[in-house]
Amino acid sequence: MEYSTFGKGKLRLKRGKADEIIKHKKKRKTKKTEEDVKIVDPDAESHNGWWIASQFSDIGSIVAIQCSNNGRYWRSEDTGDIRLGDVHDGAPEPEEQFTTLKINDRKIALKSGYGKYLSVTPHSIVVGRSDAVATREQFEILWEEENAAILSANSNFIAANNGELAAKSNRAGPMEFIKLRSHPDSSRSGVKQTVELDEEEISGDVGLCEVAYVHKFQSFQDRRILINPGERIQLDNAKQHGDFHEVLLDRREKMKSDKFCK
Repeated sequence: MEYSTFGKGKLRLKRGKADEIIKHKKKRKTKKTEEDVKIVDPDAESHNGWWIASQFSDIGSIVAIQCSNNGRYWRSEDTGDIRLGDVHDGAPEPEEQFTTLKINDRKIALKSGYGKYLSVTPHSIVVGRSDAVATREQFEILWEEENAAILSANSNFIAANNGELAAKSNRAGPMEFIKLRSHPDSSRSGVKQTVELDEEEISGDVGLCEVAYVHKFQSFQDRRILINPGERIQLDNAKQHGDFHEVLLDRREKMKSDKFCK
């Protein structure tokens, strides 16, 4: 056989169904990449992904609170004080990050990195020394256009003065405006967290509720449950005045067997 008798030209390979499937997959992958383009947020990028929440559902499980007028963050100290940190670029430092607990559709509680909840003292100072959530540990975030402000339990807005945080103004202005930044891993739609109430607490029996709390927190001795022997009338009054959990904590603090109260 003489090879010169065959026509000269490019070598053509016969394509099968497998080749067509591969080609089809490549097209689909390219199309998916084009549709998956994310909107760039310059502000979030300059803060290592920490983005500004603009509504309640945006509040993530970890947040940082930044003053709008000077860019400084709320910062927790090991003494329980809450002050303003130094101005810096990038992401908030660990001491400037707080864990959130959504009480309902309007209010949240904030826990510092030292495991203490933030509250407002009778002198309107913001501190982080609480072990449980009561009325004083609840805060409401209010938005007006791009501005946000934090309303405390004493019905005043929180502002910074000489590095100290206090709730003394009944109106929100430039000193009270903040940027509530959510952790980069938080979804823009927000993850709702609510406080789970025990059946005993829902039933309204303060005695059963106190027993339920003891079961949760007490270090048992001789397999006995130690309940505060004081009158429970104060629990009934506290439930009506909105400081029920705080009074429960005070009663537990008097029991030496309680591992969470010292």
